[in-house]
Amino acid sequence: MATPFDVKLGQLPADERAEIDRLLRERSREWWHSDEGDGLAFHLLLAVAAVAGAVASIYDISISDREFGAAGVDLGVLGLTLAAVILALLLWRFLVLHGRHGWLVTSFGYLRVRGPSLRLVRWPDIIKVERRVIGSGRGKFVMNLLTTAKGTLECDTSIFFTEIKRRIPTTATVQE
Repeated sequence: MATPFDVKLGQLPADERAEIDRLLRERSREWWHSDEGDGLAFHLLLAVAAVAGAVASIYDISISDREFGAAGVDLGVLGLTLAAVILALLLWRFLVLHGRHGWLVTSFGYLRVRGPSLRLVRWPDIIKVERRVIGSGRGKFVMNLLTTAKGTLECDTSIFFTEIKRRIPTTATVQE
């Protein structure tokens, strides 16, 4: 679902793209928080399912007396082909997202990075910053909400709350 903050890396000015690339190469914990493990968990689950499907298809092919399904298709070969396509797509997706899945503080704004897709809120546009605690006990987590005139960017991490407060306009309100 598109938000007013969605932008592609290629749409940014050259100096901003260069800064993002430099910060992603450095991966300093001061400016970069990777949530790749959380974001790619579904991809890993799908890869395990595809490998299991490939193994089952190979087994089916090895024991089959070459009977075809109702549509005249060898289901083992079809399953193996489908598993290979899924694994190739997952490998491509991993290569696009690896090292480019997280939250980044830049000189011009705060952004969520998902490969070449970004959610960017520029510092001067922020009118309110809210730190919200969700849940309680061991199941709680803290998130940031950055509000602009166009809407609110919800950040599922509050790791850069202090840095965000330091960079927002003096007219912005902070709610802790």
